[in-house]
Amino acid sequence: MLSESHHATGIVHPESTPRLAPAAEGIWVKAGYGYSETETFYLYPSTGGMVYVQMAYSELSYSPLAQVSVLVATPEVTFFKSYNHSGSALKLSPGQGATGYSCEILKVARLPEANGTVTYQLSLKTREITLDATLVEPFPATIRVGDGVVHFPHDAKLSQVFNLRSRVTGTVAIPKAGLVDLAGHGALVHQHQSIAPHKIGAQWNFAAFQGDQLALSTISGTQPHSCAPFSTLAMTLDGTHYVSTDAQFIVEASEQDKETYYQVPSKVRVVANAVRAADGDEVEIEGVFAVTQRVIASTCSVECRG
Repeated sequence: MLSESHHATGIVHPESTPRLAPAAEGIWVKAGYGYSETETFYLYPSTGGMVYVQMAYSELSYSPLAQVSVLVATPEVTFFKSYNHSGSALKLSPGQGATGYSCEILKVARLPEANGTVTYQLSLKTREITLDATLVEPFPATIRVGDGVVHFPHDAKLSQVFNLRSRVTGTVAIPKAGLVDLAGHGALVHQHQSIAPHKIGAQWNFAAFQGDQLALSTISGTQPHSCAPFSTLAMTLDGTHYVSTDAQFIVEASEQDKETYYQVPSKVRVVANAVRAADGDEVEIEGVFAVTQRVIASTCSVECRG
């Protein structure tokens, strides 16, 4: 359900003011020593489950690290592995990866079009897994939070670009496990931090959801020392984009994982003060997520109101 009303006052949280961004802004930053950066592709097959491929690059030490991680969690197949490489393994095309990059086992072609649409072609191959996927990222579907930067104490910064509504085709094959058709929805989150992650957040939480009408991605946590919460939320509902850096994530029910003993949330309520990307108008967002089958599927209801 969606309802909105306009506020007569100015935006309360100017740092959260979103804007629709040209997809070209999603290129790599590589800001130098002391920072880390990730580009994560979330793939949601129409048959259920989630697949993600993440390229992470870190210069937190004098020996930069490039890491490729892949997760397959579908009703038929479960697989996860990270592959570590030296930082020099990440090769960007001219223009900070404007047309793509590679890192040993992973190749990503980035093909911008004149109308603002960008097509990504992913190819990953190891002895354990082969993945080939195409994501078509339409314009306008790329969102920044203001200038892309959320500020923290001690000059720490967190920058994010979200694309939540790509069209996906392709397959992933795992020997002795099976073949997964990746046709469905997709999302891309590009993030970089100016300092080590543990100096921004003592605790990190990530959540992503894709449905026929709703797509969202959230990142939240608590700051070290002060324990002050921080959060970002990007959401597309019926084609309208919203962003917030003022969100609460309330766990209303959880179940203990038998292997790790971790309390896995099974019902979460999200309450956020957000702004609409098209015109900067403020809205309140409240959503309830109930996980009916962990990792595989979930249900969600969201309300936006003035």
